[in-house]
Amino acid sequence: MFKNIILIILSWLLAAFGQPAWVPWLGLIASIAGYAIFWKGMLQWRKGIHRFIIATAWFSTVQAVSLSWMTSTTYTGSFILLAYAILSIGMGLQFGITSIFVSRRYAIFVVPALWTLMEWSRLFLLCGLSFGPAGIALTSHVLPMQLTSVFGIYGLSFLVMLTNIVALKAWERKTLPLLLAIVSLATMPYIYGLVHIALHDKPSKETASVLLVQTALYPEEKTGFNENRDAYIPIFEQWLKILQLLQPHLNDDIDFIVFPENTVPLPAYSPAYHYPAARAAFAQILGEDSLDMLPAIKPPLATTSNNFTAVNNAFWSQAIATIFDANVIIGLEDNDDDGNAYASAFVFKPDASYVAERYDKHILVPIAEYIPFHWARKLAANYGIFGSFTPGNGPNVFANEKTPFSISICYEETFGNLIRKNKLLDTKLLINITNDAWYPNSRLPQQHFHLAKTRTVENGIPLARACNTGITCTVDSFGRVLETCSSDEWQSGTLKTTIPLQWYKTLYSRYGDWTIISISILLLLTIALLKSTSFE
Repeated sequence: MFKNIILIILSWLLAAFGQPAWVPWLGLIASIAGYAIFWKGMLQWRKGIHRFIIATAWFSTVQAVSLSWMTSTTYTGSFILLAYAILSIGMGLQFGITSIFVSRRYAIFVVPALWTLMEWSRLFLLCGLSFGPAGIALTSHVLPMQLTSVFGIYGLSFLVMLTNIVALKAWERKTLPLLLAIVSLATMPYIYGLVHIALHDKPSKETASVLLVQTALYPEEKTGFNENRDAYIPIFEQWLKILQLLQPHLNDDIDFIVFPENTVPLPAYSPAYHYPAARAAFAQILGEDSLDMLPAIKPPLATTSNNFTAVNNAFWSQAIATIFDANVIIGLEDNDDDGNAYASAFVFKPDASYVAERYDKHILVPIAEYIPFHWARKLAANYGIFGSFTPGNGPNVFANEKTPFSISICYEETFGNLIRKNKLLDTKLLINITNDAWYPNSRLPQQHFHLAKTRTVENGIPLARACNTGITCTVDSFGRVLETCSSDEWQSGTLKTTIPLQWYKTLYSRYGDWTIISISILLLLTIALLKSTSFE
């Protein structure tokens, strides 16, 4: 019994901390034997119900570590702890069910197929749960991550579970074929990665110059809610800070200036600033010459009433686009005549006659961005949340003279099936705007980022990523980080860099998750047919 407990504790350490957001090299070990070690200890309990309970408890606590970022927030109340417990236990139950089949005859086929379907099913829970796939352990190194170009992140989960169940069988039987199989499975991702990069990594003739802006504002600094209202920074001063961040790059050649999600509060076209004060701010920070490039004072960027002229967030954004002669992508709220509110990303071009385009966030976070149930509305109201955003209509590609680009907002980039739709629309650059400030002092920014990196390999497209807080950076089409804004995720700053616009076709971008899902379903149906035939 002591030996079994030691095995279970060791396996827990490997699985819980063996991911790129915690201890990257440990993840590479966990992807080969972390689960196998647990199953070896678990199998000493002979009753199926005992194995189920142990496996459920073990994986629930593994996921409790992975999702521990949910406990770091002080902004959404104690109900987040209930959600944290439900999600951890729910994923634990999935693993408990899968572990029932570990000692069965066809375990080598059933376990990876069933587990892959279990992980995939999480995408259909409310807005979807994309965090915590077992395959994330293999993204600790750039080479095995290249397999996502074929099967996506769930293909890596399939491989992790297949490798571990073969490792368990090799441990138990100690036969040469199984030992060779585990060596092959463990080394194959690295060999594939080397070949994949060698075939596709060619010098890029096209590049894009981007300026990424990290504003680093706490929620109470941005909007003044909660009891800590003394921390609030007036909106006008928030824009002053943004202009100061941009000022050193006034004479730079820039294609894109990218701001984070919800850069400043208030809807894009709500008049909130006295025009003379805004004009004075541009003159003081960006120079008198900038005044000649300010937009015309007319709707929808400005309104005049009783000799008082007010401008809005769209005015500031358009002015920046014109002054810097760059495309500006900025996260702002918006609303329509029907009373619908949207969490959006706006695109402003330096052309003064251009009407800004908008991408509306498609995947909204429950409670924080929409209220899914009637009973939850009263609960949300206790924390100052009285309404919901309306989801957008899905992916969109924005035209550009040389670089068609697509935008995702925050949590959306963790969904491979959503981002691949942009590739099918012939985008050449992924742009993400994010705000991880709701969960300070946690591993969320790292977990969020590592899922984002897999999107570049799945689709063979580079990524530019701007965060309020988080990891502001550029990533090439092989998931390799080119440059980061700062080692401090809470430090404001800018990153001026050039991205090679290198892209290539992938099997994943064509078929998405359906390749590995179809394989998993086919395996389970085949095993079921074999068992029924054998029974007859």
